[in-house]
Amino acid sequence: MSEPVPVVARGRLLQPVRAQLFCRRWLGMAALLGMLALPTASVASEGDHELWAGVAVTETPKLGAALRYRYAFTDFWAIGAALQHRRDLDGAHESAGLGEVRLTIDALTWVPSIAVGVGAAMAGGADPALMARVAGELAYRPARDWALSVQVGVEQLQDVPRLYVGFSYGWLRTKASDLDF
Repeated sequence: MSEPVPVVARGRLLQPVRAQLFCRRWLGMAALLGMLALPTASVASEGDHELWAGVAVTETPKLGAALRYRYAFTDFWAIGAALQHRRDLDGAHESAGLGEVRLTIDALTWVPSIAVGVGAAMAGGADPALMARVAGELAYRPARDWALSVQVGVEQLQDVPRLYVGFSYGWLRTKASDLDF
């Protein structure tokens, strides 16, 4: 039987048992990263039509409703439009229409994604102003035809950035079967 080969990590000599654990951990992490990098053949959301309705609150505070439509042209990319209307405690209101692009990070039961939108908004009777939004979204999709989501993001209207949180229910029309999910 041969003598164990000494392993040096971070400038220290590791004992043979610790060296084996050290190597196994790094090999396991490399194998996991390799599996995650492989493309898959499943159809998760390509061709899906999504209609979302929900409520949102901003830090100013404003409470409002939103309606959003998206079409997923790949498993990871979707385009769409959003309409929203919000009121504050004093009764002042604002309305906005935005075009959106969404990048889905993963498409399992919990679906994290990032959405970016740009459009026009009107606050009170003022002229339309440019509005931009960046949001992180986490949707819970236990079935192919519906989902619940929470969005946390930053939107900017008239050079004033503000945080918002939104909650939505989505009706989803998909061409994929449950076997593809």
